Amino acid sequence: MPSMLVTLAPRIIAADTFRRSELASAGEEFHLANGGLKSNGAQPAQQAKKAISDLYSKGIIEPAGGQYWRWTNTRDQVISDIVQVAAEPENDSEVGFDISDDVITEGVGTGNLYVYFFPTYKELAESRNEARWPIKIGMTATGSAASRISDQVGTALPEAPLIAYIRRTDTPAKLERLVHSVLHFRGQTIEDAPGSEWFLSSPEEVKGIVDWVFSSSSS
Repeated sequence: MPSMLVTLAPRIIAADTFRRSELASAGEEFHLANGGLKSNGAQPAQQAKKAISDLYSKGIIEPAGGQYWRWTNTRDQVISDIVQVAAEPENDSEVGFDISDDVITEGVGTGNLYVYFFPTYKELAESRNEARWPIKIGMTATGSAASRISDQVGTALPEAPLIAYIRRTDTPAKLERLVHSVLHFRGQTIEDAPGSEWFLSSPEEVKGIVDWVFSSSSS
């Protein structure tokens, strides 16, 4: 969306001057790198056109002659605000999520596969002696899983979701697709959930799938 591109622009465009087409290309590259699907040819250009208008109206860019735009001093403040929002918070409850006391964090890499769920779902499953409950399995190509989850869930929720599993990897999008596929073929996709990343599973089951993937790769 143009509003998201406005927020991302100061991070994904490093040059002092740039053209609208360069913002469109950089935005699409960021979108694809973070697991998004390729759009039709017109959409990135349309989003960039609206984003340029918004950036200009906010005083973040100014005309630089021809088809070029340049950053104003306001760009530095925008980047500072973005970094502050994306940083790992000292108190996770302030951003609408909690981290499990026995959270599993493993692996190395620039991205993350993560699992979170709402505690009530797990409590209900345990009361029924069930080993699985609704969990969200997502990924982020860069940065922390915490900041990505914070962006998704916000604060207007009846309870804070609980982060229970984080697997660092340089190929988070591929790993996410593989885990989703395994659970889908096991019949554990939650069809009526918002989005396509909710499954009837558990952090331990996801870890088991990931461990199998990496052990198979190494062997």
